Amino acid sequence: MENDRTNNTTFIATGTTISADISCEGNIHISGCADGEINTKQYLILNETGKIKGNIIAKSAIISGTVEGDLRVTGSLTLHSKAKVKGNIYAKHLITEEGAEINGLLKTGSTVDKNSEQLIKEVSLQKKAG
Repeated sequence: MENDRTNNTTFIATGTTISADISCEGNIHISGCADGEINTKQYLILNETGKIKGNIIAKSAIISGTVEGDLRVTGSLTLHSKAKVKGNIYAKHLITEEGAEINGLLKTGSTVDKNSEQLIKEVSLQKKAG
């Protein structure tokens, strides 16, 4: 993961608010606010100061801030102690620190990966058609 963090990373800094759907091939590192869907084929890192209002699809994610929307992670999802998720979580692997808050359904395991991959393909096709 260390190499993936340094290549093609999009940063949204503290104090910055973006209202748009974001789709990228690389990593996303958010310390500010993002209002919209996020779809990355790599890693999503949400700092304590970060907030996302919208559904998320990622290969792997580390969440320390607030998410208001569903999280679909085809690999590993880590929720740090300050993480707050108001939405459903679908992740192949889940690591949760004491203090993390989840308000929604939680599904983990290998079948989540297959369902998420199909959803990623459908989202990609919709974006190309639209």
